Amino acid sequence: MASARALLVVAVYLCVNCINCDIETTTAGNTSVHKINSHRPYLEDVSYHGEIDENTNSVNLHPHIFAKDDDDGVNGQICTFHVLDETVPFRIDLIDTITGQGSIVVLDPERIDCERQPEWKFEIQAGDCGKTARFSHKSTVHIVMADINDNKPYFNKIAYEAAVDEGKILYNFTQVEALDDDCSPQYSKICEYEIITPDVPFVIDNKGMISSTKPLDPSNVASHVFSVAAYDCGNKKSDAVTVTVTVNRLCTQGIKGISKRIEYMPNSDNHIIGPKSFLELCAPSKCNSSSISMTFDLDTDHIVMGCDRDTYSVAAQRQMCNAPDEIVDLLPTPNVGEKWTEDLQTDDGHENTQVYKFDGEDSHVSIPDKFVPKNLTSTFSITTWMKHGPSKDVKETILCYSDAEGADLTSNTTNDSAIIDIDSMNRHHLSLYIHNCRLVLLLRRQGDDNTDYTPAEWRWKLTEVCDKEWHHYVVNVNYPQVKLYVDGHHYEAHHVMNDRPLHPTAYASTLTVAAAWEGGVRQYIDHFNGYLTGLAILPGKTESKEVITCIVACKEKLTINKDTVPVHQVNVNKAGNRITITGPLDESSLSYTMQQIGYINERQYPTPGQRPLTVTIKATCDSQPINIRKLQSYIMVVRPSEPTIDISGSNHIARMASDLLTGILPLGDISIVTELQETAEIDEETGEELDPVDVAQKLDSCSVVTDSLMLSEHESLTISNELLDQFNLRVISSANGLIVKGIQSIENYEEVLHDVVYTNDKGHDYRIFTVRCTELNGRYVSNEYMVQLTILHKKLSKNPLPKIVTKLSRQNLQGPKLPAQMLKHKEHMFKAAGKTQGDLSQKLTKKYNATGSSSGGIMTVLIVVCVGFLAFVVFLGLFRIYMVHRTGGEEKSDMEWDDMSLNITINPMDPENAQAIEDTDSSDEEDESANNSDESEAEEEEEIMEPVKGSPLEWDDGNLKM
Repeated sequence: MASARALLVVAVYLCVNCINCDIETTTAGNTSVHKINSHRPYLEDVSYHGEIDENTNSVNLHPHIFAKDDDDGVNGQICTFHVLDETVPFRIDLIDTITGQGSIVVLDPERIDCERQPEWKFEIQAGDCGKTARFSHKSTVHIVMADINDNKPYFNKIAYEAAVDEGKILYNFTQVEALDDDCSPQYSKICEYEIITPDVPFVIDNKGMISSTKPLDPSNVASHVFSVAAYDCGNKKSDAVTVTVTVNRLCTQGIKGISKRIEYMPNSDNHIIGPKSFLELCAPSKCNSSSISMTFDLDTDHIVMGCDRDTYSVAAQRQMCNAPDEIVDLLPTPNVGEKWTEDLQTDDGHENTQVYKFDGEDSHVSIPDKFVPKNLTSTFSITTWMKHGPSKDVKETILCYSDAEGADLTSNTTNDSAIIDIDSMNRHHLSLYIHNCRLVLLLRRQGDDNTDYTPAEWRWKLTEVCDKEWHHYVVNVNYPQVKLYVDGHHYEAHHVMNDRPLHPTAYASTLTVAAAWEGGVRQYIDHFNGYLTGLAILPGKTESKEVITCIVACKEKLTINKDTVPVHQVNVNKAGNRITITGPLDESSLSYTMQQIGYINERQYPTPGQRPLTVTIKATCDSQPINIRKLQSYIMVVRPSEPTIDISGSNHIARMASDLLTGILPLGDISIVTELQETAEIDEETGEELDPVDVAQKLDSCSVVTDSLMLSEHESLTISNELLDQFNLRVISSANGLIVKGIQSIENYEEVLHDVVYTNDKGHDYRIFTVRCTELNGRYVSNEYMVQLTILHKKLSKNPLPKIVTKLSRQNLQGPKLPAQMLKHKEHMFKAAGKTQGDLSQKLTKKYNATGSSSGGIMTVLIVVCVGFLAFVVFLGLFRIYMVHRTGGEEKSDMEWDDMSLNITINPMDPENAQAIEDTDSSDEEDESANNSDESEAEEEEEIMEPVKGSPLEWDDGNLKM
């Protein structure tokens, strides 16, 4: 019973534990054993994450799939994996039943596309190998697609359009948008936009927002069309999309078509300011009555003298205006013979001409007596350019002609003569000065009648005197009448004062500029504070209105052809810097009139820089004013190509001292060349490069100075007055040279320099001449050309051997032949001498013929004959030396000559040698007094060949002096 009960308990226990279990039956002999599948398999991880490559379809899973089962035997092995979602394109293959490893495999590669489905999520289970398989819990698998950049961006529109208003810089006025079908953020995001059309006034940011870079003008471009491309973050570029931006014209009344900057090239023709300019009115100009006044103003006040004028010297400007040339320039450019202004302060070329600055304290200048014009009492003119600002209650002297000496107030105050001494102490005969912005002319005449009061002081109250601008002043004195011209306009004196005449004295007078000289106390007072240039006096004459107008005429101006104006009336002022157009308010005809206005600058080298241009309009329609805004522009004069002046010629010449008695031409082969650095111009229509325009160059001075501080009384530099008069040039002589002044062509200046004659009747070994030329009153200066004159004082001896060798036969002498280089130099020297003497003879002949004197013609012939004969004798002497050396080379055994030269050393104590020396000296004296005939020369040559007895000869390596 007990055993039966125990078996029952075991059976119940087994039945309970074996519910849902497989029983494995094994056979061992006649006995069968069944194993129970008591454990479920399980996956090692609850979730799995993986990536799949879109190209290779391989899945990289983290961690790897492993399943386990705690049963023994077959029940503990893994036989299968199940994907619970049948829609996914994946399955799990069993790799090893023992380890329980599985691997995910793609079922349908075509479904693996990141753009269709970027990720997959599903559940899996593992099953064991039991007869009745048991399955594990569920685990999640998350697979993400690994994207490749296989899609380029594209825009959401075929084209984009936008409209903007003119005249403003617009920010973010429109936007373009691009997309990308790639699945990953890396490749699906747009990282950059780009405008691929070059040179458009727009920019785009990374969000596709478009902005303008400058105000848009529909008159230039009414519609801008450009292309835009997009880039994803993988740098894949989209196809371009077209963007069209239309510029809306806003109605702003005023002048259109005139640029803010108008460029003018020097030496060009009339330049039209606005070839496409027009007047725009917002409201239709349908008026019963209308009027318009349009003014073009060119501002040139900042240019020296108020506008661009020629900067030649005073005399040169007068020459160009056909004015009398007797004027005396008191402030010339420092040069040869005109050095008194070299210590004055200048503006360093800021005004583009020779301008002198005076500080009002101690700067002034005294004019040398020889340049002071005489008789400045009844008829003369004073002219100057002046810039002067407001000043306190002080007297500022422009020029003053006063006594150089005077009596002292501290002496002779107790007798009757003290009255005269006091009057003569600081007497001013002539003075032009400024006081309280009034221009004053003082003119005191001399006379014995102290009761005769005559006009002596003229005053003008002018705003121009103190406005800090350049103005041209001319004071015409035709006593007792005095006229003042300022910038060509006549002004009457507002007050004239009379005074008694000055007492005649023996005091000398002096002329000063920018201060007054007080002779009694010997000091300068009333200094001038301002700028002066072109200060000059014309003695004995007054300046004509035509000359004044010519001198002050501007070389730059506005131009218009009045004949082409259809309806309106045109007025141009005298200065040429203002044009006024008046007439009815007709937009069409007014626009045509504006298109005829131009600018021209006739200076060869204009002052570069800006000239502001202002256009103002006043218009009415049916008596109602129309508001039209002012136009501000400027003309930019481009810096001109500046010339270089190059002087060349021979740097060394040699002349006999005897030639200098009659004069030589040291600058006979001088040459002057000017060059311009031209910039190539392009034809606007064809785009081809134009040929440079040839510009005629002119010089205004050339100086010739020597190397000495002062020419001696035996020297002179002269030029034919006839040639100077022919070219309307004048010469100023100085201590060491001369200067030729006047505007002339380069060819004429060359001819004048070729005619410079230098004479010297006393010995110098050499002279150096320096030549320098200028243009535009020293604005452009040439190089310093130097030529050295070597003066030959001794001619070559006819007898190269002393008479102590008279007994030697010519056949027994041998020596070196003259080198070819020496012969060539000899021929060149005599040719040059002959040419110079011939040229000089022709010039002297012409000069004497001009006087009509028969004696002068005879003298010229004698000079020519003597010079020619002298040259012949010198040449003959050299030739004889050469023949002696050549024929003496037959026998080398008796004596040897080196290739350098010949020296003869004798014993002066030997009686025979002494006698030979005496014979030589006496023969030399005879040669110098003889007439150099051919017979006498032959006899002397035979005497030389007589041998010397008893005197040995010694030869050294020294030089043979001839």
